[in-house]
Amino acid sequence: MYQNKNFLLAVALVSICFFNMLITTPLFASCPSCERVEKASATEIVGDLFLIRPVWLAFTVLGTGAFVVTSPFTGIGGNIKHAAEVCIVKPAKRTFSYPLGAY
Repeated sequence: MYQNKNFLLAVALVSICFFNMLITTPLFASCPSCERVEKASATEIVGDLFLIRPVWLAFTVLGTGAFVVTSPFTGIGGNIKHAAEVCIVKPAKRTFSYPLGAY
């Protein structure tokens, strides 16, 4: 029973992350460094894919957790939109909206 709950929780979290990616990616499709991407080398693309993107993905997950934990307090303070922007939106933009090699 315990393992089944963990599996369902993992499936739910992955589904939420995937759905979030599908919804937010078109919203942040414009990027200021898109012109530079056409000149990106294979080394830059591979480095971006295996080094930079996982770090930003970790920041997105940690920021989402921090936002969920602190949201009652930020809601009381009235700055929940700013907290969501800093903890979730900015790391998600860096993770999902820039083309590979744009860093």
